[in-house]
Amino acid sequence: MVYAAVAAVVIVVGVVFTFLVKQKPGPAPEKQATVSTRESPAAKVAPPTTPPPSVPAPSKAPEPGVAKLEEGMATLKLGRFGEATKSFEEALTTNPSLLDRASKPYSQALRGEAAAVTAIDPSKAKELLVKAVGLDPGNVDGLSQLAGLCLREKDYPNAIKTYEKVVKLDAKRSHALFNLGYAYAVTKEYAKAEQAYSKVVDLAPPYLDEALFNLAMVQVKLGKRDQSVKNLERAIQVNPKNEGAKQYLETLKKGA
Repeated sequence: MVYAAVAAVVIVVGVVFTFLVKQKPGPAPEKQATVSTRESPAAKVAPPTTPPPSVPAPSKAPEPGVAKLEEGMATLKLGRFGEATKSFEEALTTNPSLLDRASKPYSQALRGEAAAVTAIDPSKAKELLVKAVGLDPGNVDGLSQLAGLCLREKDYPNAIKTYEKVVKLDAKRSHALFNLGYAYAVTKEYAKAEQAYSKVVDLAPPYLDEALFNLAMVQVKLGKRDQSVKNLERAIQVNPKNEGAKQYLETLKKGA
């Protein structure tokens, strides 16, 4: 306990008495308690917020040429090949990057247009088919169509080259092998013609007797007379009405 000394002066008859008065100190000021303002993260509650109003995304402009591409697809399905061809051409002129999407249907439209004009304008048909094959070089039907047109025009080098591509892509396409054998035969490539016709015979198509007859013809050119006779006899067995095989067999036997 601490006391403060306070001097009190009393004057009595000229005598000064000094007293020491012990004064009890007043109470010490209370210490203010401190309150932590740090809260647990889990105890915090986010005030409600109002989401900002949504702003509609700007509409994406249609890709150039797509409308014409779709128009071409629609007319192609309807078999209107000329119209489809024009639509595809306009689409690609506007937007060349559409080529991957347009190449196959565009090629199909060109083939259809070519088929429609082959009888009246073979040159135009060939031009269309060359373009179609360029757009879709792996399409066997397009290649076969072009090869057949070359063959009819007696363009044997291009017919052979194109038919060779066809049978490389589809080794079981018997009519392509048959026509390839014919193109080889008329250009006097008899060994290649024999190979082509032999493959046709192995495939046994409905026109097997014709394949056997042609095979026999080129075998005579190769000096394989005995094999030729056997194939002619087989052709007659397959089709007793094959008069060409009968006559040629008779001719060979007379010349024996």
